[in-house]
Amino acid sequence: MKLIGFCKFFNDKDNLDRMLKQMKEICDEIVLCNDSSTDGSKKIAEKYTEHIITLPDDFEAEGEHKEEMLNYVREMIMLPKFYN
Repeated sequence: MKLIGFCKFFNDKDNLDRMLKQMKEICDEIVLCNDSSTDGSKKIAEKYTEHIITLPDDFEAEGEHKEEMLNYVREMIMLPKFYN
């Protein structure tokens, strides 16, 4: 069984490297959602994973962003969708 960790970030360059180092120790894969960071956070994230979704920074669409990440993971591991 694989452990896939996922997380959202926005302009979090001061903490992202430390967090992703810890995630890399326990997760087989990491999937990230970048909420259109402008501080170089995406460059830090790219050191740890190629699985980065970039979406607009829109708090109102928080649920949709989480759904996007789950769909991305489903496609990675070839799981069927359970809803339409």
